[in-house]
Amino acid sequence: MQRQPVQSRMIASIGHDAATNVLELEFVSGELYRYYAVPASVAAALVGSDRIGAFVTAEIKPRYRCEQVGDDLPRGGVRRR
Repeated sequence: MQRQPVQSRMIASIGHDAATNVLELEFVSGELYRYYAVPASVAAALVGSDRIGAFVTAEIKPRYRCEQVGDDLPRGGVRRR
């Protein structure tokens, strides 16, 4: 999935796959998370938000299942939340 860089103190880049409704967020810390069942309209609102970090905290984290993805994680690089 292609991610686009964004201006945020919390999020480095955002990607969304409309076919699967998967949202990828790369945090400035380098951590990568995938959020599931995120509609394209929500992803578009996130990208267009003036406060991306606040939007993620208020609208994404409490509503959508996610997994942390990375080579340094157990179980094949995935940590479910």
